[in-house]
Amino acid sequence: MSKVVHGVYLLLGANLGNPPETFLQAIQLLNPSITVSRKSSLFITAPWKMESENWFYNQVLEVETRLSPEEVLGVILDVERDLGRLRNGGAAYEDRLIDIDILLFGKQLYQSDDLQVPHKFLNQRAFALMPLLELSPECREPGTDIPYENYLERLDEERQKIKKLEGY
Repeated sequence: MSKVVHGVYLLLGANLGNPPETFLQAIQLLNPSITVSRKSSLFITAPWKMESENWFYNQVLEVETRLSPEEVLGVILDVERDLGRLRNGGAAYEDRLIDIDILLFGKQLYQSDDLQVPHKFLNQRAFALMPLLELSPECREPGTDIPYENYLERLDEERQKIKKLEGY
């Protein structure tokens, strides 16, 4: 565990069960090693690169931690498992009770066999960019310094399919 406190952005996603309740449970299970500073609104979006009748709920958490990227990954995989997530080794995209992705880990670029930060599809996913930019409108891509807003502007068709839920 590092002495440095890292600012990290996590994306929560789910399209089965009661996603708003599942997200609250996930936040509780993250503590004490990962502290939630702020959370975005909830957004509802059509499934991305998969067929499903169930639309996804998404929310970004701004968190603080002294853990390394790999340690954070370990915690979120434990949280997913504790909330009933079963990973199907074959299907990349499928209906799920919970999915937690590390979007950003401070300004770090990180790559291992199990993890890439920034998330490798962040700049292609309006459902991740919209809640991220709600929390951090000036956020820029580490390594390139390109504003994430620039990527979101290119995703207008996808952005039109996303609804922000008020009151969460």
